Amino acid sequence: MDTDYVVTAGERLWAIEVKSGRTMRGGGLSAFRRVHPNAIPVVVGAGSVTLEEFFAVDPAAWLQSLG
Repeated sequence: MDTDYVVTAGERLWAIEVKSGRTMRGGGLSAFRRVHPNAIPVVVGAGSVTLEEFFAVDPAAWLQSLG
């Protein structure tokens, strides 16, 4: 199970994977969600949310906006 970051706030759980290349395989997120089905998967970079966008905002507020 390979997820770059795990963030919790109360009952919420986010699994964050940071991608630097173009490939979006997401195998680590899938494995993490099998163990933690309520986790909210987040991919940063590689065709999803850009690194610039992610670092330009308050991460806590941005994660809360995802669910």
